Amino acid sequence: MRSLLPLARPLAHFVWICAVVCACAEDKGRPSSSSAATSLGSWTNSDSSAGEETSSHADSSGDSSGMVTGDGDGDGDGDGDGDGDGDYIPCSEAAAPDTNVPCDAEFGCPDSPCVLGVMSGDSGDDVFYVQGYDEAWVEFRVTEDDLSALNGVGMSFIAQLTSPPGEDFNLTGMRSVAPNSDPCASTITQSSQNVVGIDQVAMYWGESSGANGEDDTREVSLHVVPTSAECNSDRAWTLRVARN
Repeated sequence: MRSLLPLARPLAHFVWICAVVCACAEDKGRPSSSSAATSLGSWTNSDSSAGEETSSHADSSGDSSGMVTGDGDGDGDGDGDGDGDGDYIPCSEAAAPDTNVPCDAEFGCPDSPCVLGVMSGDSGDDVFYVQGYDEAWVEFRVTEDDLSALNGVGMSFIAQLTSPPGEDFNLTGMRSVAPNSDPCASTITQSSQNVVGIDQVAMYWGESSGANGEDDTREVSLHVVPTSAECNSDRAWTLRVARN
């Protein structure tokens, strides 16, 4: 038995050595932790780069969209709401700034008045805004639109003239006696000659407590009358016409 022991120990030692050698060989076939980290880092960087590119495109697209929207809204608000020029109907000839023109009043309706259009005299909220700097004849049609056979609604309009600072314009209104008739040939007139403040003409006609069975549509002519011999294109009057 003693002769076998020395042989057993070297054999065990040999087996242990073989196991160590095999383990080392297997470890060499595996990637090191540092190389694995490097590979993962490279993938992460690649993904991050792709994410940054996508984000950059999104920001660029957003900036472009914002600029277009901003420009569109800005211009639209400026032209439409900023100074209100688009709301006024011009009733004076175009002139260069600070131009003086003769401003003598001529009575008698002209052949080519400043025509505003049509407004309802018994319903709705139609409004005309007019502007000029010299004498003007303004015409419009006031229609009857509430044709109820039971409840009559009266007809009306109100015109308010505001003179520019340092100037005085007066206002005269004429209303036809029937639909489609000439307001300038009518004796139904009203005038306002305030030296300061607003000049106003307001008229009422037609139905009151019940329907009258008639067409109360009328033609109206307004005369903006200067009191100076000379007018300036920079000093404009404004006229507002609405249902009263």
